[in-house]
Amino acid sequence: MQLKYSAAVAGALPIIPTGDYALKGVNVNSIEGILNGTTNYILTQMADKGVDMKDALADAQQKGIAEADPRLDIHGDDTAVKLLIAANSIMHSDAKISNVRISGIEHVTRDKMLAAKQRGQPRKIGVGGFREF
Repeated sequence: MQLKYSAAVAGALPIIPTGDYALKGVNVNSIEGILNGTTNYILTQMADKGVDMKDALADAQQKGIAEADPRLDIHGDDTAVKLLIAANSIMHSDAKISNVRISGIEHVTRDKMLAAKQRGQPRKIGVGGFREF
């Protein structure tokens, strides 16, 4: 019996099967991407429309994008687990959640987004579930 878990990470993109089959024999050194749709939506609203976190989150919840309790998304835990699953599968590591440094988006402000946008990097502001293995 096999346990299939590909949909647990970037369910719309086949990153686990790609890593298992298309990248077989390749040494993957890093994984980078958008792994949490809720935080992506919130940050995009903040960057593109200039709204604050509270309003972007409320909009995401109203549209069914964010959970009623969005803490796992906002604090980076959801992204951390997804990245951990992907890294352990694709990079053949044996990392644990205790090996991970997690940084969420709860402290991102409209001012930080505007400053990042002025630097030409509206979505590169040091948020999400960052990992150290």
